[in-house]
Amino acid sequence: TMNRNDAYTFLQSGRNLERADMTSRIVDVRSAQLLPADTPELRPFDTVQWMSVLKSLSGYQMYRLRMRGRVRRADVMQFLLRDDQFPRACGFCINQIRDALRGLPRSAEVLALLEGAQRFLGEANLETLGQAGLHELVDRLQLEIQGIHDGIAQSYFPSRDGANGPLLVTRARELARGALERYTRLPNYCNNWRSLGFSEDAIATMSDRLVDAIFVW
Repeated sequence: TMNRNDAYTFLQSGRNLERADMTSRIVDVRSAQLLPADTPELRPFDTVQWMSVLKSLSGYQMYRLRMRGRVRRADVMQFLLRDDQFPRACGFCINQIRDALRGLPRSAEVLALLEGAQRFLGEANLETLGQAGLHELVDRLQLEIQGIHDGIAQSYFPSRDGANGPLLVTRARELARGALERYTRLPNYCNNWRSLGFSEDAIATMSDRLVDAIFVW
């Protein structure tokens, strides 16, 4: 029921940016706990562990539908990092941000950053990537995601030190509060914000801190 306006665009972009960030972190952390490559006698258990990685992202069933084969390390990384259909895949999230921002003015710089991130993922050789290489890839991907975040902030939420900065920040927060207001009446959202350390007053008044934490900034 939310209007599909600029506030919605930024809300969706923030969600997808966070999803891409969290998926990359989960792949990095969970894969570090897998069996080392120099233990061939334990290789049968490798599939079970990669299944666990997929399930931690609610992606096991979708992986089977998409890949139509057994669970393999390279295929799992392909699915979680590059897939354009699974909602938690980094590639899907980046595409969603790109599609959303295309309808906004001053988006050329951010769109170039998004294309660069997709190109980086597409050029990675996942078949031969070891654990050290995967960690390095995720580190680089984290920098790409941070660059996208910074690009959005600079294009649409200029520094408060700029001549028009305070006015733009105030207007951006007004739009954000308009989108956020209905969620402050939903107990599950409020409980989640409380668990993150936001006070009752911050939730009720939709404080600057709450708005800045939820929306791309």
